[in-house]
Amino acid sequence: MPRRLTFRLAIAALLSLALVACSTVGDLLSNRVTVSPEQLQSQLDRRFPRDYRKLGGMVSVRVMHPRLRLQPERHRLQLDFDAGVAAFGSDPSTPRGHFTISSGLRFDPAAMALMLDAPMVERADIPAFAGMGQGAIESLLNQWLQDEARNDPVYRFSASDQDKLRGRSIANIDVTASGLQVKLGSGK
Repeated sequence: MPRRLTFRLAIAALLSLALVACSTVGDLLSNRVTVSPEQLQSQLDRRFPRDYRKLGGMVSVRVMHPRLRLQPERHRLQLDFDAGVAAFGSDPSTPRGHFTISSGLRFDPAAMALMLDAPMVERADIPAFAGMGQGAIESLLNQWLQDEARNDPVYRFSASDQDKLRGRSIANIDVTASGLQVKLGSGK
């Protein structure tokens, strides 16, 4: 290989390394952690489907296929789910309806995760529950949502982001069109 080409490749490699180092240092020194919609969706996809049993196991609801939509104008995220319903041991894996929720977000320092905050049912269309009435369906879904908000993270931070968050307070969680901006405060 000619010396000139080798020299140019070496300079290009060094410049590339310098750019990567600068962006990494910039992320470490910044007062925010960014979470992309793809990162959120990926973690949601790994958590579902999930089964919930009611009435002593006589009714089973499978919540599946989460679809994320960010709502910056409302400072919330929206999640659409399919739902399968089964009674007396039948299979709930076939979607038989769907529902939509929206929620704000809160940071749980013990779990190092983002949790639902003030979630609410926006729409519910689950024909298997039609005899219960819309109010009863929403009540059932709201009960599930409260359990989710209390116990299950929407997003668990990576080890490197956890290091950045440890010992810091969260000043704000902004929902933007390009993802979530978790703005850090100075201390706990």
